[in-house]
Amino acid sequence: MNKYLRRGLALKTLSDVKKGRSIFIVLFFLTLVAGLNDVYANPQRVAILPFQINAAEDMSFLRNGITDILESRLAWEEKVELISRKRIKAISQTYQGSLNIEQVRQIGTELGADYILFGSITILGTNVSLDAKIADVSGVQATHFFSHQSQGMDAVIPKIDQFVAEINAKIFGRNVPRTQAAATPRAPAKPEYDIHAHPEKLIQSGFGNLDQNTPNSGFIMMQDGPKTGLKFWKSRDVRDVINGLDLGDIDRDGKLETVIITHQQIHFYKHEDGRFHNSVSIARDKHKRYIGVDVADINGNGIDEIFVTALNSQRNSVSSFVLEFNGQIYDKLSQNDRFYYRVVEIPNRGKILLGQKSSGYPFKGDIVEMVWDGSTYTPGNRIGRVRNNNIIGLAYGDVMNDGQNRIAAYNRADRIQILKQTGKARWTGGDLYGGNMIYFAGEKTEAGEIVNPQYLPMRMRITDINRDGKYELITACNHDISLNLLQNFRRFTKTHIESLSWDGTGLASVWKTRRISGRVSDFAIGDFDQDGVKELVAAVVVKDGNILMTKARSTIIAYDLIQAK
Repeated sequence: MNKYLRRGLALKTLSDVKKGRSIFIVLFFLTLVAGLNDVYANPQRVAILPFQINAAEDMSFLRNGITDILESRLAWEEKVELISRKRIKAISQTYQGSLNIEQVRQIGTELGADYILFGSITILGTNVSLDAKIADVSGVQATHFFSHQSQGMDAVIPKIDQFVAEINAKIFGRNVPRTQAAATPRAPAKPEYDIHAHPEKLIQSGFGNLDQNTPNSGFIMMQDGPKTGLKFWKSRDVRDVINGLDLGDIDRDGKLETVIITHQQIHFYKHEDGRFHNSVSIARDKHKRYIGVDVADINGNGIDEIFVTALNSQRNSVSSFVLEFNGQIYDKLSQNDRFYYRVVEIPNRGKILLGQKSSGYPFKGDIVEMVWDGSTYTPGNRIGRVRNNNIIGLAYGDVMNDGQNRIAAYNRADRIQILKQTGKARWTGGDLYGGNMIYFAGEKTEAGEIVNPQYLPMRMRITDINRDGKYELITACNHDISLNLLQNFRRFTKTHIESLSWDGTGLASVWKTRRISGRVSDFAIGDFDQDGVKELVAAVVVKDGNILMTKARSTIIAYDLIQAK
């Protein structure tokens, strides 16, 4: 063969080899990249076992709330996949008692999880202990532990948030900035009268004494203008949770009494001769839960009746009643009523009684005027229909200052609405107000659920405080530490009361009080101390006493509204 031809064939073969090697290398890297893409395209699967709750009383409502927080913080599209609670429950319920790490990993294997998260909360008195772990189901990586002890529940939720931040950073390589609490500013020197203090410390002189005039106390803050508030007063503590409060002349002596309800008892207080004292208490009824109280003379005999909205002891049925003083005792004019009651004051008519018949679900039904027929209270004209509201958190009056009476009410999310006659919202506010701890026990939604609380709204009032012809909506605003994630858990640590007025587009703030510790459970407006000046009188729950070895504590506060213009 020609040597030049042989050399050419050799060069061509070498060239083909080089080309083949290049193609192989390219295909190898393409395969590698595709494999890596497949690896990263498959998200890490995480199972969150229900946390074990160790407490002397039923705190099981925390379980779903904690899972809600963990899921919301760990979810990461295409990176972290959360296994459904239904699948977890179906497999984990076959395991009895406390789980060891081998059993946890076995559950994770059956679920097809890469990681499994589990833990417990232990509540002993005021001491709360949080223990949590996340384990690699394969056992290759070490289990990540987290533990925290605190006094009370306040610090638990932020610590859960911290634990999840550690998981995201150390296991999934995800740095999510956590919400940092603002640095606490250095407090100025406190004056002798510290209006910012806890209610228990506001007045050291104690029960029955009016505070001296405190000009420039700044308890009421105007939206546009100076701070104001003439006189502030506080009672001694009531060793119970106050659920409701109203003012009225219930014994026909020409003076306003303060009617207070706790869970199962009614108390009447008088403010006279500079003293605020408990004049009468009605015997405790262990078969009812009192959730609202209103005072008004509806039957027209000159004596204010006391309308108590109540639930049965299981909190799943309405069983209200009406009291009236007969000269010697407070007699029941009506009992076992299936209506929620609320008294409202409207222009040109004064106080009227509204009712909403219980239908088993507390957030729908007609709102009707209740009338006295000579022997009992019966439904009269329909005021309007509600679809997502309860009359306990409803006011009726000229809220838009256009001469027409309308319903204003909280919806289930604690946002204020102005309703049409059909029940549809004409206007819905964006901010949260109200915030109540009272609930109706709804039907259970899942097996093993202890209670399904349907939290009821709290009172609002429409009134012309200054008699300037312009109506305002008065409401409380309790500040929730649940971060809106613990749907069945509520705890309020700070509160204020606020006045809102229609500005043509919505309800805008006119004035508000300073924040104080605790939560407002109810409030009334009237001359409760008979000094010729209207006061805003509020029940403040300092402690609910729902944690073992803590005692409930409430107080009554009042302050003048003469300058709140």
